[in-house]
Amino acid sequence: MAGMFGALTPWQRRLLAGLGSLLALVLLIRAGYLPVVGRIGERKAALQSLRAKVAEARALIDRRPMQDAALREAQARAHAFEERAGDGQSVARALELIAASAKQHHLQLMAVKPRTDVHDQRVISLGEGSSLREVPLSLQVIGRYRQVGEFLGALAQSPFLASVRKVTLVRQQSGSAQLQGDLELALYFLEQTG
Repeated sequence: MAGMFGALTPWQRRLLAGLGSLLALVLLIRAGYLPVVGRIGERKAALQSLRAKVAEARALIDRRPMQDAALREAQARAHAFEERAGDGQSVARALELIAASAKQHHLQLMAVKPRTDVHDQRVISLGEGSSLREVPLSLQVIGRYRQVGEFLGALAQSPFLASVRKVTLVRQQSGSAQLQGDLELALYFLEQTG
């Protein structure tokens, strides 16, 4: 038989080797070894899916510090709000601080009229068992324009919550730098309702 294969030409040997490979492939398919190749494709698809999930998890982890920073900032704002409008604040304390600020800015405080009557006040519900009580306040001050402006600017930095509703400035006398300022403010106080 060795003589029979030795008499073949090179192209006949290649043809015979190709037929032998084809026969081996057919035998592997019939024996059930080829489905392993199909399982490899499934495993590649599963690996790609897993990689996509890992990438998504990394993106969430990368976003997490920003969310934590935003949460800390919101908590700091809430804490500052509670300090300025919380239990330690009262109308009397706010009036003391307003009088001290007017004096510091060289203003004469002529009249202070807080409207503490319940009908003049507005209550704003904040949810979660708390509300914000608004107390209207009228002030009359005398001083220079710059002094009144600095006083109003200082209200924004005061340790209580206040908003300026209306400002009317009238020159006291012709040729005088002194102005009479009629100011309408609103003070806000945090209250627990539940």
